Amino acid sequence: MTIALAFLHPVLDEMRKKGCTEAELAEIVGVSQDVLCDPMRLLPANQVYNALQKATDRTGDRQMCFSLGCRMASGHWSPIRPLFQQNETVIDFISEFSALAEKQGRAARYKLVVEGNFAVLTLRRPASANTNACYADAIAAGFFLETLRKAHGIAWDRKKIVIVLQDPDLVPENELPKSSVLWGMKGMSIRFPSKYLGAKLFKPDVFVAGPNLKGSSKTKLDLSEQVRQVMKAQIANRKFGPAQIAEALGMERWKLQDLLSKSGTSVSQLRDEVKSEKAVESLRNSSDKIERIATDLGFSDSANFARAFRKWTGLSPSEVRNGK
Repeated sequence: MTIALAFLHPVLDEMRKKGCTEAELAEIVGVSQDVLCDPMRLLPANQVYNALQKATDRTGDRQMCFSLGCRMASGHWSPIRPLFQQNETVIDFISEFSALAEKQGRAARYKLVVEGNFAVLTLRRPASANTNACYADAIAAGFFLETLRKAHGIAWDRKKIVIVLQDPDLVPENELPKSSVLWGMKGMSIRFPSKYLGAKLFKPDVFVAGPNLKGSSKTKLDLSEQVRQVMKAQIANRKFGPAQIAEALGMERWKLQDLLSKSGTSVSQLRDEVKSEKAVESLRNSSDKIERIATDLGFSDSANFARAFRKWTGLSPSEVRNGK
C-alpha cells in the first residue's frame, strides 16, 4: 500500500512555519531532500504514518492532524481541487473522493451506508497498517467533519455527529464534545444525519498551490523499488534490516523476502545496489572525505567500506574518485 507524498504537503507546510528546515523535514518523512520536491512520489503507507507521528511529536500538539484535516477541506490541499469543482453535493463528493482514495494506493477504503435518518462513512485500513495510522485517520476525520459542517451551514449541530477513532484524544474538544468521539476500530467512521448528503457542497474560493492527484501518470512502484526507497532513507542505519523494511512496507518479513526471491533479488542485494550507487555518486560529485562517505553509508570505518566497494565495483574508492 502506498500514499502520494502530496498527502503530507499540509503537514510539511505546518512544520516549515514552525521553523523546520528542509533537512529536518526529509528526516521526518524518511526521504532525501530532493524527493520532498516530488509530490507524486509514492511512499509506503506505514512510512507516511510514521512521518505524521514524528511531526505530531515535534510540534507537541496531539490534535494537529485533526486540525490540518479541517484546513484541508477549506482549500489547504490542492490535490482534491478537481473533486470540489466537478461535484455539486456532499454525496457526490464523498463518492468521488472514496473512489480516488482507493485507486491511489489501496491504503484506505471508504464505505458509505445510509441507515434511515443517519449515514455512516467508514474508512478501513489493511491489517498491515501500523498503529501510527491513527494520525492519518484523524486527518480524515477532520477533513470530512469540516466538509459536512461547511455544507450544512448555520444549521450545523455538532451534537448530531459521532466519530470513532483508534485514539479519541486526537480530536479537540472545541470541535466535538468528548461524548461524540469514541474509541474503536483501526481506521475511522463518522456518523451524521443522512440529510447532510444532499446538501450543496461548499467550494473553497482559493486553493493553496500544488499538484492535482487526479490524472497523474505515475504508476505504482514495484516492490523492489519500494524497498530501495526505504533503504535510501535509512542508508546510514546499520540496524535497519529486513524486519524494519518489512514493517515500513506493511508486510511480514517472510512475505517480503519471499516476494523478492520470486522476483530474482533479495534485501541484501538491493542494499548493496543502493549503497554502491550512493557511494559512486558521492565519490564523483562531492568533495567529502572517504571516511565521511563510509560513515554516511553505515560503515564502521573506511577499510570496511573500501572492501565492500571493491566487491561491488571491482575498483577502489580512490580509483573512482580519480576518474576511473
